[in-house]
Amino acid sequence: MAEINWSIEECWRIEECLPIKCTKKRNRHEEWDIIIPKMSMRYETFMDIDSSITHMETYGITYDYIEGIATMSVTNKGLKELEGMSDLISIS
Repeated sequence: MAEINWSIEECWRIEECLPIKCTKKRNRHEEWDIIIPKMSMRYETFMDIDSSITHMETYGITYDYIEGIATMSVTNKGLKELEGMSDLISIS
């Protein structure tokens, strides 16, 4: 594995405070975009959450590993699943 370039990949400096406080908004599909604040979630936590949601209930997941910005698009059922992960994520 390559070494981390600390000057570019700032997200490796993230110190999480769980649960991650996120917001939700309706997307153009009348489902949900979960907005995760910049530099608040490590990639490993993002992957834990992503792998815990039923495959068909999430789509359009992005994680910018340089900036530490994550956005998840989920169905109504996917939102309910996320709300059940209160130890990792808090959605308002």
